[in-house]
Amino acid sequence: MTQLTNNPQSVNLQSQLNYYFTIQRAPGVTFYCQSVKIPNITLPPAKVPTPSLYIPMIGDHLVYDDLELTFKVTDDLQNWLEIYNWITAIGNPDNTGKNYKILEANPDYAGYGIYSDLQLFTLDSQRNPTYVFTFHHCSPTGLTGPQFGTTDETVKYITSSVRFNYLKYHISLP
Repeated sequence: MTQLTNNPQSVNLQSQLNYYFTIQRAPGVTFYCQSVKIPNITLPPAKVPTPSLYIPMIGDHLVYDDLELTFKVTDDLQNWLEIYNWITAIGNPDNTGKNYKILEANPDYAGYGIYSDLQLFTLDSQRNPTYVFTFHHCSPTGLTGPQFGTTDETVKYITSSVRFNYLKYHISLP
């Protein structure tokens, strides 16, 4: 019988419940966050052309998928409006640019400018932080609207999803 020489440091498994998420720009979304997925990261190969085929080489540009999260909507729509007001100020639907200029005047580090950093904390089985995923230079690119209906026989609380674009993310210890 052979002895294992590469024993894992931890035998505990990560639970999908052990996390918390923060976004200074939208504290209502932070509190009611229901799910968040760490985005995929890919390194597509660079293709070197030859007369008969492309030779794949190690890539040189990372591609990050969008960050998506789902949150429960409060009865006054306050947390949904946090994202709605942010995304419409960036998109400038009133064509005056007033709301965009207000966002632009706030420094990014204050958390209320055009961009905001977001953080996802993973927790171990004792609910202690293990890693911090920091998403830099985030801005919302999509928001689902609340859906109302009278056909359900039980109360189902409304959720909404928001999608964020970001510059990069890094992983650190708490």
